[in-house]
Amino acid sequence: MASEFIWQSPDGATEVHLNLDAVDGMLHECMRGMGAVPKRGAEVGGVLLGTVAHVGSRRLVTVETFEGVPIEYKHGPSYVFSEGDAELFRDTMARLNSAGFPRPVGFFRANTRDEMELTEEDVRTLEQHFPDADSVALLIRPFATKPSTAGFVLTRDGRFSAGASPENEFVFRRREIEEALEAQAAPAGPRVPYRPFAVPSPAQHEAELVSAVATMTPPAPGVAQPRVAMPAPAALAPLRRVPATRPRVRWRWLPLSSIFLVIGILLGIEATVSFRGALPDPYDLKLSLSRTGNALTLHWDRSAPAVRAAQHGVVAIEDGNARMTRDLTASDLQTGSVVYTASGPAVHFQLRVFPHERDSIIETIDWSQ
Repeated sequence: MASEFIWQSPDGATEVHLNLDAVDGMLHECMRGMGAVPKRGAEVGGVLLGTVAHVGSRRLVTVETFEGVPIEYKHGPSYVFSEGDAELFRDTMARLNSAGFPRPVGFFRANTRDEMELTEEDVRTLEQHFPDADSVALLIRPFATKPSTAGFVLTRDGRFSAGASPENEFVFRRREIEEALEAQAAPAGPRVPYRPFAVPSPAQHEAELVSAVATMTPPAPGVAQPRVAMPAPAALAPLRRVPATRPRVRWRWLPLSSIFLVIGILLGIEATVSFRGALPDPYDLKLSLSRTGNALTLHWDRSAPAVRAAQHGVVAIEDGNARMTRDLTASDLQTGSVVYTASGPAVHFQLRVFPHERDSIIETIDWSQ
């Protein structure tokens, strides 16, 4: 399964390698903002973290993770700084720049306005905190009823400009990105349906066994018999009616009864395994954790019956003495993950989903350095 999406500029001079865990996390923050304000939704933003390298004339930017920077929304739902917001962004950048790897490589912002473009406020933020000509800006347009989209904006002549729009926009949701990457990697030519195994029907299998046993003759005492490949049933000569002696009848009857017994047992086992395998455990949320830089991503199975039926959920996090909870909507649960930046050496996560209003399912997982 792919772990990153590679975006290319139209001239091919810049590649951005975008970690799909970061896509999950940023989209979750964007959707959380969408649900905070009716109709338009509140914009969110923050810092892209990764590396920048040059290979010949090509620029390679890797976005490993991100850090969201909250604002007070004193100027409405747009991501526009108040004085306190600007100070918090400066402090965040100072901390991230001193932390080493991954380092700040750009700025991201959700865009819920009509025009998908950099604003004067964006450009001031980029010029002040991302003066490097290799920095990038990511604009994300979240949608509640269809996959979100996004695109990168690059510098021109070393500078960002207001009104610049993203180039080569792409679908900004992990599921669609993975499906597109798998389609690109599929070999050319007609697709052959995948058939894990072919098993003859029980009636056909039984008929073949009876035919094979009926044509066998008992081995002579003390004589080793060579292994002979049996011909196909259609190639067998007509059977002659031969008077059977008592010992010969007993010799035939015992193998046939044993074979039918084995066939019955095998078919019963196969039916039991198939029946059990067809029913997923409705109470298993399949919690797991992954780490990218200083960010922990909590994953769950969005196709689990309890998650698909749930209208809301809650993530509770214990990080040392810090305790916090985050409410999840049904659309949040379908993103399949939450990103959290740990501040201590051990973190306890608890996911609780509500398939019914009065019924809930809880699963926990721990992380430690």
